[in-house]
Amino acid sequence: MAEEREQPISAPERLDELQLVRFMEGRLDAAEQADVQARLQRSPEDRRTLDALREEARLLREATENLSEPPAKIGEKVIAVLRAEHRRQVALERARRFRNRLIALTATAALLLLGLYFLSPREETARMLSGTAASVARDGGTPVPLPKGGLLYDEDTLITGRAQFVRVGLTSNCRVDVDEDSRLRIEKGAASLFSIESGRARVSTVGLKHSALVRTSYGHIRAEPDTEFEFWLATPREIRWPAWTEAWRPERPEVPPPTALACVTVFRGSVYIHTDEHPKGFPVGAGRRVTFTAGRLPVSQQEFDDWEALDSRREPWHGLDGVAPPGLASLELFPPFNWKELGERMGLLGDRVTLPASVVAATKEAFGLLAKAQSVDDPVARAAQLGQGQQALRAAAQGLPLSSELRWLGRTIEGLAHYERGRCLQGRSPVDATGAFLAASVAFHEALAGSQQDLGADAGVAAGLGSYAAPKLTVSARLKDLSPVEQGMLLARFYLPWALLAQADQAGKAGETETMAREPLPPLFEQAAALLDVSVEGLAARYGRALALAAEGRADEALEVLAGIRSFSVAGLPDPVRAQAEGLRQAAHVASVRIHAGRDEWDRVHDVLDLFRTRYPLSKNGPAMERMEAIQAQALRQAADAAYEKKDWTTAWSRYDALLRASEAETRLTPAAYWALRLRQLEIALAAGKGVEALRLARQIKHDGAAGLSAANRTRAAELGAQAEELFRSQRQERKTRAVESIQLDMRE
Repeated sequence: MAEEREQPISAPERLDELQLVRFMEGRLDAAEQADVQARLQRSPEDRRTLDALREEARLLREATENLSEPPAKIGEKVIAVLRAEHRRQVALERARRFRNRLIALTATAALLLLGLYFLSPREETARMLSGTAASVARDGGTPVPLPKGGLLYDEDTLITGRAQFVRVGLTSNCRVDVDEDSRLRIEKGAASLFSIESGRARVSTVGLKHSALVRTSYGHIRAEPDTEFEFWLATPREIRWPAWTEAWRPERPEVPPPTALACVTVFRGSVYIHTDEHPKGFPVGAGRRVTFTAGRLPVSQQEFDDWEALDSRREPWHGLDGVAPPGLASLELFPPFNWKELGERMGLLGDRVTLPASVVAATKEAFGLLAKAQSVDDPVARAAQLGQGQQALRAAAQGLPLSSELRWLGRTIEGLAHYERGRCLQGRSPVDATGAFLAASVAFHEALAGSQQDLGADAGVAAGLGSYAAPKLTVSARLKDLSPVEQGMLLARFYLPWALLAQADQAGKAGETETMAREPLPPLFEQAAALLDVSVEGLAARYGRALALAAEGRADEALEVLAGIRSFSVAGLPDPVRAQAEGLRQAAHVASVRIHAGRDEWDRVHDVLDLFRTRYPLSKNGPAMERMEAIQAQALRQAADAAYEKKDWTTAWSRYDALLRASEAETRLTPAAYWALRLRQLEIALAAGKGVEALRLARQIKHDGAAGLSAANRTRAAELGAQAEELFRSQRQERKTRAVESIQLDMRE
């Protein structure tokens, strides 16, 4: 076909020399001879090769016949080819041997270096100097125990668990005190470069000639020589507020915990915090604390005049050898009560009870009524349900033997039911709440003393719970592990003073002037605290003693007890116990603010608030800060109103100003209430003759607060604004007149 392309012709295959030699000597058959002849005609190269072979054969034949040396021409050619091939083979062999030797030497050197790396000792960059035991993860591996004197190397991570405090010394002379639940990674110990991944640590660069660099997830901290500072990554913790000391409220939905916050506190020298926002470093000097996050620096700043307030963590565990913080038990005396479980532990319920069937049935019904109260959210209905359960238990106890301590154990549980009923009625019916707390105290008294009004003097009545020896408690003790008598005695001892304190408080609110004769409360709380010394319930008894002292007017003694509770160390405590202890510590701060505010000691109020912010950077992690601000605002309002009524304008002005600024009233009050207070402050400014302040307030109310005022208050604000304008102009004119007179007097002189 015309469109068909021609196939390329491949080059003819060359004849090898063997075929040419056999052709030349005539050893091929006719067909092969003809084929070779045809290929020779087509291939000039093969013809030249054949001619060369014929020439070589002729020369060899002549040389053999004449026994003569080959001509110089052919000898030089052959020798040159042979020598060239020999040199090439020798060069290849030498290159192969050199390559093999080089590979062998390289492998030997690598093995030698690897052996030196693994067999030679690593150079230490840090050492554990003192403290409790800790763990170390070598190069990110599994943590292993690290004893005192244990060595740390670069890329090692020091890990401390609960109740573990250690002091680490770097080879650069930098010292780090690592708290419990922390992670510290050594990066370059000789250069004072390390990372704090979590927890809390205090760093000292005293004696260093260069700065130290601490890396954190929130930024880098550069510490100058001769500096002491603390880094703390504060994270939200559970805090159990002692709600059992207050009116009962349904459980609120959990509020999302605040985010973590980084804190840098400088005790000596200076540091610089480097973040993306501050690449050149944010300076922090001695006596200051700065809090920040990854995206915000600073969140807050504090300055301290009191070194003790600044150094709020003075536990000595880092410098001691193998000494851990003391433990604290949680006996689980606090509400909410599991009534059925409590009845079984007391021996009033269960299969082992050897009582008449009627008593067993009545007791079971009584505890069923008490258990139903736990699911009632309405306080009044809950109080009624508790009252029914208590009455049923009282009726069932009439069938108990007089010689059995079960009668007093039942009275203890009745007292607990009365106490919880009183809490439900607090703030709703002070009279009924007073009666409930009074009934609770009577029940606890009778259970401890072994007497009951409707029994009279009877020699056959069992001894009261208070006549038994107190149990020796340890940090691992639990209420359920004690005998029924010991459980009842501890419950009665603990709740008796609390019931009396609540009864006195509610009686005052109900307007009752007559009070029943009773022994002083502080000794009762002190007795309970001594009995429960190794438990968080003992700390709660000390808190109750402080409240009782304050109620009796012994404020200085109360503040001393509260100061001890505020500084109580929670180091090393398990999370549930720590949550309860932290709640009591925060409650002690609130009680201190209440006492100081009631005595008009505002400097002390601010000191307690500053100390609280130091100990709890996440101030919203618990209700304490909100309550202290509310107490401060209420006390300021009362003091301001009292000064206003007395027309003490200077005092009234300062109190209202502090109320509206320091207590964050604008965010807590409604707009109408807030701007009504501002209007009152404007009246005080006019009465005190403060023209500048009055004009500023009048303009602020006009521009920002008009929408929050009622029609009458808006009219009143306009009138006061006009008076403020007039007062300001008149005072300004007076100042000008005095200035002119002063200048004229100077000119005359």
